[in-house]
Amino acid sequence: MTTIALLRGINVAGARPLPMAELRALCADELGFSDVRTYIASGNLFFTSTRPAHEDAARLKAAIAARWGYDVPVVTRTLEELRAVRDANPFSDVPNDKWFHVTFLDRDPRVGVRGEADEAAAARVDELDPNRAPGDVFRVIGREVYLRYADGSGRSKLTLAWLERQLKVTGTARNWRTLNKLIAIAETA
Repeated sequence: MTTIALLRGINVAGARPLPMAELRALCADELGFSDVRTYIASGNLFFTSTRPAHEDAARLKAAIAARWGYDVPVVTRTLEELRAVRDANPFSDVPNDKWFHVTFLDRDPRVGVRGEADEAAAARVDELDPNRAPGDVFRVIGREVYLRYADGSGRSKLTLAWLERQLKVTGTARNWRTLNKLIAIAETA
């Protein structure tokens, strides 16, 4: 099964450099992943593994910390899960995908850390302020937050840091074009 690991905050404006060739070698040689590939240097990694994706995410995160000293959030999805994210898009009627983003969360924000029902966690989702950034809209669906920015993400108050703080989760975002490219690459494996 193809797993896509989404790493946050590497190779951004010269900060936390992580060479993709070295990352691929780490994954293949030390972590035992197969069919390891990357897409652009911003932290999109494809591999196959026999372990559950959440275990691979934890192992990859630990290996990056050990090798490079970075605490890099790692969120994983299978190809089937990425397709489901694409198909669940609540903003599919909008023709311009330039300002569409999806934030991939490490877990469903409506459940507890151990996966059990959690009323407080579910309430946090319901209490997100829909007017935080006038003109911008978002929807939380499962482990994803779909964001449509009126004027780009750079000016919005709907930031990843805000979502993480409010929902008590970890995440990383990709724009809609990148999501579709990741699916296309994974389908060619």
